[in-house]
Amino acid sequence: MYVWNESLGSRGPQEIGSCILRYVKNVVTSTKLVMYSDQCGGQNRNIEVATLCNYIVASPSITVEEIDHKFLLSGHSYLTCDQDFGLIEKEKKFHPDVHLPNDWITVILSARKKTI
Repeated sequence: MYVWNESLGSRGPQEIGSCILRYVKNVVTSTKLVMYSDQCGGQNRNIEVATLCNYIVASPSITVEEIDHKFLLSGHSYLTCDQDFGLIEKEKKFHPDVHLPNDWITVILSARKKTI
């Protein structure tokens, strides 16, 4: 999961693209990448993310040769990350003083420990 302070960056296609690219460069070792997204045009379904996918496939320093980007139907887009967000919100109830971005990191890590 990638986290950043929204006063430093929004949740637009550039930020989402940066997260995807960082993940692909640092984690993915296969030649085929399957991505699942909801229908959010502002974050996932737009020219910036499509261009990023082309860049990833064309880049000789990245192992990915094929990307299958699947978009779930509107109203049927419950992904595992949505469950993570729900667990984080539940965990926040046990941390009444969440004021700073680093406080959220503590909440996220605590929620993650309970799911393992």
